[in-house]
Amino acid sequence: ALWLYLSGDNFKLSLLIQALAFSASAFLASTVVAAVHGFRAGLLLFALLLVFAEPYLPTTLSETNGIVFGTLSLVGFLFGLYRRSLFSYCFGAFLLAVGLAIRPSALFVLPCVVVAGSMIFGTSRIKRLIVVAVLTSAIVLPSGISIVLNRTMSHGDGGFNANISYTIYGLVTGGKGWEQYERDNPRTLEGLPEAKRSHVILEASRQHFRAHPLDLVQGLIKSQLLGPLQTFSQITRLAFLGAAGDPLRIIPPVAI
Repeated sequence: ALWLYLSGDNFKLSLLIQALAFSASAFLASTVVAAVHGFRAGLLLFALLLVFAEPYLPTTLSETNGIVFGTLSLVGFLFGLYRRSLFSYCFGAFLLAVGLAIRPSALFVLPCVVVAGSMIFGTSRIKRLIVVAVLTSAIVLPSGISIVLNRTMSHGDGGFNANISYTIYGLVTGGKGWEQYERDNPRTLEGLPEAKRSHVILEASRQHFRAHPLDLVQGLIKSQLLGPLQTFSQITRLAFLGAAGDPLRIIPPVAI
């Protein structure tokens, strides 16, 4: 929505702005990593970021924006660690929480950020509590902003991270993907608002887990195996197409 607003509702221009935002964040993060760990490390980071973002750059999916804010959070964390700056570290935590609010993923990382920050910057018990409170506020703030925006700028029938219920159902049914609920229960969600859909899918996930708990284990194993394989496939594809990638999809992945 932000890119459409900045582009004046011009779809092609909004995609260009989105790509420029990713380029700027990737360049900034790679530059910081290169300054800290050397040129090769910065170049490797840029290549990996391109691998993950390339499939989503020509789309309006939330993955691209999640990657942009997640990449910027790395800059904040690096500044915070190497300059011993609690403000930079908190800003990195805020940006990471924004990215995860846009595109929910490994949410368990956020508590780890709080624990790590308290151990790094908490030199005393009182200061440790202050660090925990500040980091928790920085992490919770994006969720609060998202809820407020949903209530004030939408029709009010949405829900915070409601679409993650599709992923949860696909995971507990054996890692069959986020589209599995529609395959198992076609047209059962028609006419329902987004929040109600999420509730129905989560309830179906609970029922399936109670009946087939081992399917969740299978889903977790499959996701851990397929993730690295998909990354390797993307690296191979980009190596074939060149460093610029293939944002226009001139050569389909099936042809490689």
